[in-house]
Amino acid sequence: MKQAIWVVNSSIVGLMILSLAVLQVLHEEPTQITKLSNLEQRVIDKKKTAFPDSHWEPIFKHDLFGTYISQAVKPVQKNLVTPLPEIQETPAPVIPEPKAPEFTPELTLSIKGIIVAADETQNVAMIEDESKKESVYHIGDMYKDGQIIKISRNSVVFLRSSGQQEAFYLRKEDADLAMDGPTKWEFILKKIDASTWQVDPESFKHEIDSLGSFLDRTGVIGTAYQQGNPIGVRIGDLAKDSLGGLLGLEKGDIIISINDVSMAQAPNRVAIFDKISATTAGDAIMVKLKRNDAEIAYTYKLAYISKAKKMLFGDNKSKDAAKPEEDLKMSKLQEREKQNREFGERHNNNQQVEAIAQVRKRLLDNLRARLQGARVH
Repeated sequence: MKQAIWVVNSSIVGLMILSLAVLQVLHEEPTQITKLSNLEQRVIDKKKTAFPDSHWEPIFKHDLFGTYISQAVKPVQKNLVTPLPEIQETPAPVIPEPKAPEFTPELTLSIKGIIVAADETQNVAMIEDESKKESVYHIGDMYKDGQIIKISRNSVVFLRSSGQQEAFYLRKEDADLAMDGPTKWEFILKKIDASTWQVDPESFKHEIDSLGSFLDRTGVIGTAYQQGNPIGVRIGDLAKDSLGGLLGLEKGDIIISINDVSMAQAPNRVAIFDKISATTAGDAIMVKLKRNDAEIAYTYKLAYISKAKKMLFGDNKSKDAAKPEEDLKMSKLQEREKQNREFGERHNNNQQVEAIAQVRKRLLDNLRARLQGARVH
């Protein structure tokens, strides 16, 4: 029994010794990376130089089985210049044509009378509509779509919903005076000869109340220069029957001076207008202008034109004969007395008194008609 155990132990020891021997044989040392010496590196480089890659090219080109196919590469010419981009023209914006103004059909009415108060805002107008019905209106009242914005001694002005203004006059003569044209200006100025005009100072001041209005109505377009220096004001286009044309001015004229005061400087023009505004009947205004390199002198004599006043109040017949120019030169006191006398004559005529009486009667009748159905509390 002891001999069997010894055999087993001996076998185990033998197996252990055999395993150690096998491990010793199979064990490998790790590869050591060693740096090549300069000599070895030169030898390797020399071999690469002696046998370049092209050295082996005949071997795979002329193979035994003829499977190699050489591909010829043809050079391709490339255009390295890129074309310039085309300019895209932007179409010009289409400008729409200006829309023609649309006017509302005018109101249908008739002015039957006007009562003027000391305060203009308290003026009263008697208006007859298309049904012949008369009513009283004040400033601010509405007539259909038109609002009354002004009541003067001879007209009523309406502002329509479309923004346009309409003026209705008490008499046809007043409408003629309000319209530009020969019918209007013949009451303000009259040509005597080729270089002389007669101007009614009161009517002219009433029509032209500012320097801007005068420059606009006479066609002044700006300062005229000669060799870089201002010499006056130039006249532009003149409409038919405009103030500038009726004063004898033509397109291209250059006004050099008025009453010997130069028109070249702007401050002088204001001073000239103020001086002209202060003139009275009997004075004269001398105007020098240049036309086609020739100097021309015009004279405008200030004198009352009585026909304008007769036409204004409906009397076409002149009761007084034309007065000589010497009689027009009066003192300020005489002029005031004359104006008061003429005012009394105009307002004491039967036609004016009868018209006022009719307006008052219509106002009373209208008020009575309104009070018929009223209750008194």
